[in-house]
Amino acid sequence: MRTLPVVLALIASTFVAAQTDSQQGSGVGFKTVAEAMASLKNKPDVAITTRSNDQWIIINEKGGQTNWSFTRESHYALPAVVKREIRVDSEGKLIMQTRALCESGKGPCECLMGEFNETNRRAYENTQKP
Repeated sequence: MRTLPVVLALIASTFVAAQTDSQQGSGVGFKTVAEAMASLKNKPDVAITTRSNDQWIIINEKGGQTNWSFTRESHYALPAVVKREIRVDSEGKLIMQTRALCESGKGPCECLMGEFNETNRRAYENTQKP
C-alpha cells in the first residue's frame, strides 16, 4: 500500500505551522521527492553537497536564498525534501519559509518539520539579538 506524501509548511518568522496538506507536492513545486531531486540536479547554477557525516543531501540554488534538504538512506523520514526560502523583509526581519514534501507517513513527517521548526526558531532569535 502506497501512502500519500505529506506536505507541511512553516513560516519561521511567526513559527506558526500550517495545516498538513494532502495535495501531492503543493508548496515545494514537485509531486514526488524523486522528481524534485532529478529536476534540481539538472538545474544550472546549483551547488550539491552530499554530507557523509549526516543524513542529508543539500542543494543550494544560486544566490543562496533557496536551499533544499533531501533525506538520505538512513534518515527516519526517507523519502523527504525540505525547501527553505530565506529573505529579509523591509524591517530587517529574517523570513524563512519552510515547506516539506515527505512520503514516509504523518508521524515521521511531523517530527521532521518539528526539527526544522526548532532550527528556524534559533536562527530567527539569533538575528534579533542586538
